[in-house]
Amino acid sequence: MALTPTRRTHRHKYLITLSFLACVGTAASACGGPSHVAAPTPSEGSSANVGAALGDAGPPDDPTGKSPPPKLTRVPAPLCGCSLCKPVISEDACTTDADCAPATPCHAEACVARSKAQALPPGVSCTAILKCETVDANTCGCLEGRCALYPRKDKGS
Repeated sequence: MALTPTRRTHRHKYLITLSFLACVGTAASACGGPSHVAAPTPSEGSSANVGAALGDAGPPDDPTGKSPPPKLTRVPAPLCGCSLCKPVISEDACTTDADCAPATPCHAEACVARSKAQALPPGVSCTAILKCETVDANTCGCLEGRCALYPRKDKGS
């Protein structure tokens, strides 16, 4: 029996789907499945260690057993699409864009004088996500004599 173009297409799709499922099954069995997954301990490089490496050791232990009060969070700046609507201006003075840098190495929400910027610690890498209110989608520079995080397209307006 000769295969018509329609039957050939369906057979081709079936083989591709079957191959994909075989690859997924092989990859899942190579990983050991969920029974081998364990939550990292602080000594294994969890986010607590990343925070400590970036200068945020977290709340101190409370010997009374009470949890510490929640940290105050910054109200996010309004967004225009995937960028800031208005600049986030720091108190740090500058004369050129080169005087300013992101405050933190990953997804910085502010810009500061280059001398105050935190360096990325060895062995730490940033996530590959795009956060619209950060330097990921905006830029650092000198704006009216102050370091600022501002939309890439709007310097000077």
